[in-house]
Order: sequence, then C-alpha cells, then structure tokens
Amino acid sequence: WTAGLIGRTAALTVAALAWGLINFGLLLWMPNDFVAKGFSMGLSSRLLSESALIAFPTVFLCALLYSRWSSKWTLVSMLAVTFLGLLWVLSLENHTGGSPVWPVALLIIGSNGIIAIILPYASESYPVKIRGRATGWVAACSKGGGVLAQSLSISALLPALGVKIG
Repeated sequence: WTAGLIGRTAALTVAALAWGLINFGLLLWMPNDFVAKGFSMGLSSRLLSESALIAFPTVFLCALLYSRWSSKWTLVSMLAVTFLGLLWVLSLENHTGGSPVWPVALLIIGSNGIIAIILPYASESYPVKIRGRATGWVAACSKGGGVLAQSLSISALLPALGVKIG
C-alpha cells in the first residue's frame, strides 16, 4: 500500500461498496417500495422488467467503450449514469407523478456497467505483485456493500427513500 495506490484503492472501494448498496439494497428493495406507493405487484414487476430490458445492452456498450475508450473513463461514465439514475429516483420520491421506468433503467444500466468494468479496471490498475489481493479487495467490497445494505434493512436502520433532508 504505497501512497500512489491509496487514492485509487479508496476510490475503487467506495465505488464497489456503492455498487453493492445499490444492487443488493435499492434495486432489490424497490418493488416493495412501489407496492407501498400504491402500484400493484404486477405493475411493479412490469416496471422493473421494462427497466431491465432497456438496460440489457449495457454489457455490450461497456465492452465497446472499454475497447475503444478506456476502462477508467468507462467506469467513471457508468458511475455518473448510476448517480443520475439515483438522483432521478430520489426526485420521483419527493415529487408525485412520473414513470419510474427510465430512472430505474439508469440505475440498472449504471450498476451493470460498474460491475462489468470495475474488476477489469482494478486488475489492470495495480502492479502484478499485489494485483490479486487488490482485485480481490475490490470484489469483496462489492459484496460487502450488499451485506451492509441487507444488514441495515434487517435492523430497520434505513429511512424511507424519499426522506427530505433540511
């Protein structure tokens, strides 16, 4: 762990934890939230399946961007898409109306893109001597975010998605 790798490791750790929180927390919890908002279970499932169909080509897009551009900027782009999707979902929570298909699709697109790129990026970003440990750390953090999300959910420590701050 040299000074040159601490920043990269911290950034990849945060990105992997965020991916786990979104993928294993928010996306798995969202159907229940839709039902609580008055959507039927069938409609909730349809919204998520439509979002997933919109997001399906993500892996191919990431592969294309990865090969033509760079793994770093592809990862940054997918993080930005995820962030935009999250902001859009939060804005729907705080304002009534609007279809959640596209915001959820952005979350799915971004999260699929993150997991498709983060491990290859991690493996090419570290010297050979520590590559396995560093990539394993990033992979563990991605699953750790999921464990954290489920632990917070089980212990009822998560506020409702639409809680307004301020």
